[in-house]
Amino acid sequence: MQLCSVRALDLTDILKTMQNLGLTVTEELRIPLTLPEGRRCYLYRFDVEASADRIAALRQGEQRFVDTLRALDEERATDDPLNGLVLSAGLTWRDVEVLRTLRNHLLQIRPHWNADTVNGVLVRNAWAAGALHRAFAARFDPASPGERDAAIGEADAGFARALEAVRSLARTRSCGPSTTS
Repeated sequence: MQLCSVRALDLTDILKTMQNLGLTVTEELRIPLTLPEGRRCYLYRFDVEASADRIAALRQGEQRFVDTLRALDEERATDDPLNGLVLSAGLTWRDVEVLRTLRNHLLQIRPHWNADTVNGVLVRNAWAAGALHRAFAARFDPASPGERDAAIGEADAGFARALEAVRSLARTRSCGPSTTS
């Protein structure tokens, strides 16, 4: 993977960011470049490891991944493990911010849980997190096309199916919901 930045990136921060996105950096190379008019930038090359599904998601959602890195760099997004949903659930960084906000509201009304526990459940159950976001968006996204009531019904049914595969906050399945009836 190659990144270009107008400023030097802190290695500790970029390693944490990549880990939060579900990618393990195994090697890093930084090349300072001089641009016309004396401007400087840095080219980074990262060797990363991840599951085949995660790499395929990265290739399919490259623009979504780039947008997420840009939002993180510009401090418009939060850098935490929920960002793994960008690749595992196909969500945008803004979608993840919505889920983060919903998580924060949940933690206010259920203070016996903590952010790490809820993050873990959402990341381990990416299909359910995606279904939760779709249910939220069906209700509240003003740009949603079509019949809202039908979209809400379909999204709620998808979320209910996804929830059936989630055992508990403490112990969840590692794979998606069953496709058999």
